[in-house]
Amino acid sequence: MALEYESWRSIAVALGVQTISPFDLTIDGVRATFTALLPQFGGSAGMIVDPDWSVMEPHADALIREGYGYSCISIAGSLPSEMQDVLADWGWNGPAEEKPDWLTI
Repeated sequence: MALEYESWRSIAVALGVQTISPFDLTIDGVRATFTALLPQFGGSAGMIVDPDWSVMEPHADALIREGYGYSCISIAGSLPSEMQDVLADWGWNGPAEEKPDWLTI
């Protein structure tokens, strides 16, 4: 799991976006730890990611209800350029002035 955390951190730095990795959240009274939150993408509260569906599945409905998007994805070993399309597909929800130049291409 440490490789997933570091991969998200590295990609965020390389692409000029925010990430919180690992990401702890108490939802419906249950504490869960996910690989990362990308607060500028996905739902209004951000995109939560984890490579293990069994971590996500119990919280899927609650995450949507709370404004999060979620994706079961493993990016260990991925290059930043390989992640640009994924992030673009999730959609930018951050402030317009913080939107990275690569996202407007």
